[in-house]
Parts: sequence; structure tokens; C-alpha cells
Amino acid sequence: MSQQALPQRLYLWNGSKQILLVIVATVLVLPLIAHLNYLLFHTLVALFSIVIAASIFIITWNTRRFHENSYLTALGMIFLLVACMDLLHTMAYRGMVVFPFASADLSVQLWITAHYLQSGAFFVSALLIGKRIPLTTWRQAMPISLVGLALLIGCIMLGWFPACSTASGPTLFREISELIIILLLLVSLLFHWRKRLRFDRLAFTLQLGAIALLVLSDIAFACQITDHSIWNLVGHLLKFSAFMLIYKSLSGNASRMPCDASATFSPMSSMPPGDCSLSSIRGGELFVSTTPAKNSRVIRWMKCAENPSGKSSTRRRRSIQ
Repeated sequence: MSQQALPQRLYLWNGSKQILLVIVATVLVLPLIAHLNYLLFHTLVALFSIVIAASIFIITWNTRRFHENSYLTALGMIFLLVACMDLLHTMAYRGMVVFPFASADLSVQLWITAHYLQSGAFFVSALLIGKRIPLTTWRQAMPISLVGLALLIGCIMLGWFPACSTASGPTLFREISELIIILLLLVSLLFHWRKRLRFDRLAFTLQLGAIALLVLSDIAFACQITDHSIWNLVGHLLKFSAFMLIYKSLSGNASRMPCDASATFSPMSSMPPGDCSLSSIRGGELFVSTTPAKNSRVIRWMKCAENPSGKSSTRRRRSIQ
């Protein structure tokens, strides 16, 4: 690693250590809250995941024009749907009495749907690594996806969705769904690993860790017998930790450098494989150095250079060493 890249790496790593400390401290406190009031514990964890999912959408959607490919855009758009389903699941949870007409199975149905969307978000975005979909297509896809979500919610509310739980326990549909969700996350994990050279190392580590924690979380949920079992508690704690890592991997890069959100996190499809690293940030300019494996050329991208008018310009300079 070059000496110029070291300060930026240390900055990102120090921020990650702070997130890990927050995760450890929160995981130690949440079980105590769950022991005192499980409904409060479930509401806090669910609201946190909703806020993070909505934040992911806001960050990625507002920086989509600067993405080198459609990885982040797809992830953010589907996570908006995840946030909506998680909110309905929280309101329908037993004891919330927001939907007095709802059956005990409604919350589980919404939960299964949210986890289908969550695993599908990583799977679809992994398929788009290195691909760029036109912005007009995304603008058309957004209302279509919201209408589809509304229809799905209507089917669930009207009782047209398969039952997920009965008085005797989970149904076959729920057990198969949990298996499919875990498999989707595992395949997404494999796709991310195969394309790991296209990501910044630290952001990739955080994202990979988040997907792995979600796999363990869904395994814990699959093992639960009742809503207040230890496996349910472990599943929520793992989900909380995973969403913290997702937030850090995105907000630590995309929100701090919105003019090139893909330079540090999303797959660098326009850069040749090799040793990619941030070199420095000086005077509003982001310098990214890429050393290809087959030759000694160093390519420097300088983006987000602000001029006196307040607009951002994009320049690219090649130098042969």
C-alpha cells in the first residue's frame, strides 16, 4: 500500500472500529431490554433496521447518476421496499394493536415477505456488478416496484398470501421460504466473493460480514420455536449487527464522497483489475490510483473538483511510470 493511501485507509478503519464498539455495546444492552420488555426490544430493533434501510435508499438513490454501475442503485431501491415491509411487520406484531382486525399470522407473513426482499436485494445487486442500467430505466422501475409492493401488501391483508404459522407451529411454506432466503444470501455471498477485486477492500469486508451475519440471523430465526425464544433474540441481535455494517459500508463512503460513490464501494467496472486504492483527498479533489497487474501504468481519476461557481467537474489524467 502506498504512503499516500495509508491515511485514508486508517481513517476508514478507525471509523469501522467505532461502529464495532457501538455494536458490542448495543448487543450487551439489548438483551437486558428484551428481558424487561420484549415488545420494546423488538420495536427498537425493527425501527433501527427501518431507518437504516431507508437511509440506504436515500444515499444510493441520490448518488445514482455518479455510480460506475447499477449495483448500489439496485440495492438501495429494493431496500426501500424492505423498509416498508419491516414497518408493517412492526405495526402488526403481537401486542402493538395497530391492526385490531389482524390475525396472529399477519406479522409472520409480512416478516417472510420482508426477508424475501432483503435477500433478493443482495442477489439482484450482485448480478448487476459491472453492469450499468440507464437512469431512465430506474426512474420507470421505481413506481412499478412501489405499485407491485402495494399489490403484494393488499394480497397479504386480504388473506390471499399462504399461511406461515398455525397453532401447532410454522407451516411448510414458511420452512421452505426460510430455506430459500438462506440460499439466496449464500449465493449472493458467493457472487460478492468472486467479484471481490472490483471492490474497495475495507468496504467489501464490511459488506461481506453483513451478508454473513444475515445468513446466521435467518438460521437463528429458522430454529426458533416461539417468538420469545432465545433463537429469536439471537436472530434480532445478528440482524442489528448486520445492518450496522451495511450502514457503515455505504455511509462511510457514498455519503462522504457523493460525487463518486462508486469509486470506493461499488464495483469499479471501468478500472482494470489490480491494486486499486484511494491516494488522497486534496482541495475537494478525489484521487484514485489504480495499478494494473499487467503493466506499470498509473491511472489517476480526479473527480468532484469544485470550481468557484460551486459546480463539480470531472477530469481524468493518465501518467506513464
